[in-house]
Amino acid sequence: MPLLHVKHVQFHVKINDDSGSRARKDLATWKPCLEDGWYYLGPAANNGDSRGCPGVIVKPAGGTTPLVPITDWVKVWSDAGSGNPTDYALWRGLPAREHRTNYIAIGGFFTRYSHQRPTTEDARGMMAVHKDCVVAANPGKQIWSDAGTRARQDGAIWEISTDGHLLAIDIGAFVPVEGHTIPPRNLYSIDRNRIVPEGP
Repeated sequence: MPLLHVKHVQFHVKINDDSGSRARKDLATWKPCLEDGWYYLGPAANNGDSRGCPGVIVKPAGGTTPLVPITDWVKVWSDAGSGNPTDYALWRGLPAREHRTNYIAIGGFFTRYSHQRPTTEDARGMMAVHKDCVVAANPGKQIWSDAGTRARQDGAIWEISTDGHLLAIDIGAFVPVEGHTIPPRNLYSIDRNRIVPEGP
């Protein structure tokens, strides 16, 4: 049974970048311009290409509840100790406690200017998705790491790859991890058997 309408779009609204971080690689994160009733499952990231990144937006299929808001955040990394005048951090989202058994926040979030969690406005439109809508995915390439920042803690972000998973749809989100060399585990993407595809 389809639970989600899915549309492929370009994520071209810049959220944040890491300028001033002293990291060896550049980072920019992007979100879509959302139409009424549509949501997304996490920002996309690249190394500064101003065209943004491809991704998908989603909305519930009639009469279903496949999406719930992200209400809390777990800090994965910050640049504490770097001496940078601007603060940077990486986060994983969580739905409300009563939804954590059945819903997953697939993508992560990068903040600039503060080590405080993303605000409601920062992550407006980003949702957790029901486990019935997802399939397993793999880590892709590492997009960015904080190498060069001199932070006390190491952190990085990785692509979610659908290679080898015929039912998985590339949603464009990234996953943050602590450390530079160990890719993330337990990654997910959207199950194409659970969607109603829509044109651009």
